[in-house]
Amino acid sequence: MDELRQIELDVVDGERRLAELEARLIESKRLNENVTKVAAELAQKSARQRAEPPTPPFASTPLEGII
Repeated sequence: MDELRQIELDVVDGERRLAELEARLIESKRLNENVTKVAAELAQKSARQRAEPPTPPFASTPLEGII
């Protein structure tokens, strides 16, 4: 359960970071600043967050002999 809790905390932390980047992007747009760098960073982190779901601790356990 400790590993599952850590995975949940990592996901929440990742979502918080994405929200902070989105807020920075919105604020930069409001101030008519160049948003290219922030938008690229947000797109990259958002894609990574979607592409790399946390692996449950039991995923690497071989199923041989169980089935």
